[in-house]
Amino acid sequence: MPEKILRIVNLSVTYNNFTLDRIMFELNEGEVLGIAGANGSGKTTLVETIAGIRRFDCGEISYRGTKLGKDWRILKSNMLIISLDIPFFNNLSVFENLELVSNFLPRKYAEQEILEKLKLVGLSGSEKTLYTELSRGMKQRLAFAEYFLRQPEFVIMDEPTEGLDPASKSDIMGIFKSIKEGKGLSKSAIIISHDLDLLSTVCTNILMLSNGKIVDKGSYKEIIERFQEKFIIVNADIQTIGMHINDLSKISCVSVGLNSSMVPSDYAGRLLSEGFEIRKPEPHDIFRRDDYV
Repeated sequence: MPEKILRIVNLSVTYNNFTLDRIMFELNEGEVLGIAGANGSGKTTLVETIAGIRRFDCGEISYRGTKLGKDWRILKSNMLIISLDIPFFNNLSVFENLELVSNFLPRKYAEQEILEKLKLVGLSGSEKTLYTELSRGMKQRLAFAEYFLRQPEFVIMDEPTEGLDPASKSDIMGIFKSIKEGKGLSKSAIIISHDLDLLSTVCTNILMLSNGKIVDKGSYKEIIERFQEKFIIVNADIQTIGMHINDLSKISCVSVGLNSSMVPSDYAGRLLSEGFEIRKPEPHDIFRRDDYV
């Protein structure tokens, strides 16, 4: 049986009138857990709480069987957060930033070792470039260079491909491929992302959040199959649909676009008879919509 890295039990967090409500899940060794959800669904609040950045009201967080309370050093010493919200120093070069990271590690890396990490993430030739002069994609690559340098046991990645141009995204996906092939040493990871490529090819399981609650968890394929079995996409906004089917207002329905809505598949026949066009949900309907049923 794989060892449990993280165990979250009945975790509740209140922050600026927003509440994470009784979150429960486990992260096993070797698992890459994706967290998906609309903006404001609680993704960032959840990972900040796990990382010890934000306090929780009640519940329990355990790391390798040790309950975390006031002392988070056991987790923080084995964890790395990859996020552009945690930048490097603007006035230092690419090499100097990584060298500074090395100074705080158990052993100091030699210059050639640091250069090898930069080569691994495609930053050879940019060693003297100041951090402030880097593109978004190059900043993400530097964050991954720190990942390879630190060799953390557990990593949290916040939207690692967001806002990247196609070439930079392709490079980052190549880094993920090398990690999966064993060149990265993290045994477990949590990835916050809306990127369907990441969710489908990198994540072992996906946890879906909506309004501070877990609404589904499973593999990418399992979640899609469940939604395609239970729901349909109607090419109309929910107000228009409600004008034709009165009792639809009693059901939690979701707008997935300006002129499309997700409703229970039980209504398929009635909606077709009213002249509506319907289809099965596609991955982008499920993972990129405004809210979840």
